[in-house]
Amino acid sequence: MSSDRSVPLGCSVLTDFHVSGNGTAPAPGTTAWTVSIDELCADLFIGAADAERTESRRIVINLQLGFDGSRASLSDDLRDTIDYKTVRDRVLSALQGKTFHLLECVAGRLLPVLAEDDRVQWIHVEVSKPNGLRLARTVRVTAKWHRAKSKE
Repeated sequence: MSSDRSVPLGCSVLTDFHVSGNGTAPAPGTTAWTVSIDELCADLFIGAADAERTESRRIVINLQLGFDGSRASLSDDLRDTIDYKTVRDRVLSALQGKTFHLLECVAGRLLPVLAEDDRVQWIHVEVSKPNGLRLARTVRVTAKWHRAKSKE
């Protein structure tokens, strides 16, 4: 595959893949892409007992979003991918000012917010509460979501 574009520093040229009919991008479904954000911190009022919700507690969120990054891999254009900053801001906005009893509720609140981007095909969210259980370093809830395949 030849290209008139120069390759940005730190990027490699992908040469062994199937191209679509117009020869400009990998064929859909031939590659899997994941955007990950690890250890995103938020301070929330969270806990099953009333006493736990008197002070904010730090929770830690790990996110993985599956999508087709083929276009972005060729264009090097932020508009063609999932913007990490936008994801971070949407997550924090969805949690800001809320009080929760359960980590499951936090994870459940995030899934539809993240799924609003139609490019996202699947989501994996982990919500952890460090020192949330005596004698344990952390407790964690994991939620997974897959976009239903459209019937065409």
